[in-house]
Amino acid sequence: YRDFTLEAYKWALMNVYSRSTDFEWTNDSQLQNEAPLPTHRRVIVPLFDMMNHDFNSDVDHHIDANGNVSVFNGESSPILPGNEIYLNYGNFPNEKLLLVYGFALPNNPFDAVQIYAPIPSTDPMYLLKARLLHSMCGVSDPNSPHPLTLPNTGSNDKVLPPSLLSALRLTGIQSYDQLLAIASDVAMIADAQDENSEEVPSQGEISMIDSENEYSALSALGGALRNMARQLALNLISDDGLKSASTVPDITWGLPNIQHLASIVEDSEGENNHNISNDMNEVEKRDPHLPTTKQALAVESAKYESENRTLYNARILCESEYEILQMALNEINDRLEKVT
Repeated sequence: YRDFTLEAYKWALMNVYSRSTDFEWTNDSQLQNEAPLPTHRRVIVPLFDMMNHDFNSDVDHHIDANGNVSVFNGESSPILPGNEIYLNYGNFPNEKLLLVYGFALPNNPFDAVQIYAPIPSTDPMYLLKARLLHSMCGVSDPNSPHPLTLPNTGSNDKVLPPSLLSALRLTGIQSYDQLLAIASDVAMIADAQDENSEEVPSQGEISMIDSENEYSALSALGGALRNMARQLALNLISDDGLKSASTVPDITWGLPNIQHLASIVEDSEGENNHNISNDMNEVEKRDPHLPTTKQALAVESAKYESENRTLYNARILCESEYEILQMALNEINDRLEKVT
């Protein structure tokens, strides 16, 4: 029995987050006169949870009602004998990969910066604005984030999502007449496309309302993104750990006391070697529960590697998000030039 504490809860939660997998569950419980099982279940499977992530993996997995797990070879990237089996955890940005799974990837094609621009619930026109945002952009919750993503190489895609620009434009509207005019345009578009449709079709973006509204929306967004970019830059510049973190996947080991411990282990190997101090031998003899030198080395090495890996992942996240923010700020500047 383990006392329920905040630390114990966080330990259990992070194990579930980082080790669990969603499985499609075969529902044959009706044969056993039980309640129907959900189509998908999140479970922790021994050994299966050791598979590493690869965006290109198309390995599939399945679990039946008896808990038997099956892993199926991918068609586009077959697994050869002796090769490691990878699993695609999902097309997630580095922020989610680091938060849920504990790692970040350089050059992540699905990387994004989540921006929140909620319509104030105290706005007297909140309900109509929320309805328009849902109708035009497919945003069901005005409080949901808007991801800034890097455009594909060679494409004309923009970093700023239409839903974000639309939310900012709607937030700046202070006139019922302006809002009703937009609502009327949306209704006319819906009628023209499908007279029998109950749902207003999503058009992707609420167009620029006027120069003043557009300037205010872009200026507010630019100020917020500049503050975020400045904080990321300060983290990379002023944090000694991030500055020294290796920018390559393979961490270089160079901690002096680890090198010292390694030399002790090398010197201590062999029956006739007595280079370890007598004091250390006496301590180990007095208390058998103390770790041996090799065990101490393993613990110290694992701790150092973990700290370096954490810093490495944090640096990847900061650098990738900073790049996205800089591209977004460049796009804002271009839009502001056209408005002014």
